[in-house]
Amino acid sequence: LQRDLQNLSDVAALQNQAQITQVDQELRSLVVAIRSDPQLRHSLTRLDFIKLGLALIDESGNCPLCNATWSPGELTTRLEQQLSIAQVTLKHQERINVLSKTITDLANATITSIRRVIAIGQSVNLTADVAILQSWLDRLLTLAESLYAPIEKYPDPRFTSSQISQMLAPTGISDSLNRINLEAKAKFPEATPEQTAWDTLTRLEENLKALE
Repeated sequence: LQRDLQNLSDVAALQNQAQITQVDQELRSLVVAIRSDPQLRHSLTRLDFIKLGLALIDESGNCPLCNATWSPGELTTRLEQQLSIAQVTLKHQERINVLSKTITDLANATITSIRRVIAIGQSVNLTADVAILQSWLDRLLTLAESLYAPIEKYPDPRFTSSQISQMLAPTGISDSLNRINLEAKAKFPEATPEQTAWDTLTRLEENLKALE
C-alpha cells in the first residue's frame, strides 16, 4: 500500500511533469503532421508495395504490375519519390510508437496502483474516496486505449496536455490518498518484529506437519 500510495503521489509531482509534457507535445505534433497530410498516410500503407515495384522494374522501364509503358527511368524516379515520402512517414511512425509507449507505460503503472489502492479503500469503507479513484481509473483507461492507436485516436480532446502531464490525477487526490492511508493503518496495524517471527514459525510448523 505504501508503495502504491507513493507511486500515485509521484504522478502529480512537479518534478515528474516536465518529461511527460515534452513527450506529449512531441507526440501531438507528429500525429497532427501525419493527419494533416493524406499523402503521408497513404504512402505509409503502400511502402512495401513501392519497394517491391522498384525491385521488379526491368530494363524496359515499364510498370511491372500493369505493363503500362513509361519512358526509361521515369517510373523508377516516380516510385523513388514515393518511397522517400513513405520513409519519412515511417520514421514519424516509429517515433510515435516510442512516445506513445512512454506515456502508456506510466499510465499502466498508475492504473495498477490505483486498482490496488481502491481495494484497500473499499476494505476500510471510504466510499467517497473510492469513487474519486474509480473516476481517475476510468479516465486513465480511456487514455490508454487512445494510445494503442495514436494516429487515429490521440490526443483525446477530453484531456489537455497539462492533465496528461499529471496522468489525469484529480485535484486534491492527495487528501483521498491520505485518508485511505490513515484508515488502513488504523485497521491493519503493522506487525511487530516478534509477531512477524511468530507468524513465520507457525507457517514453518504447519509446513513440516504437512510433510510428515
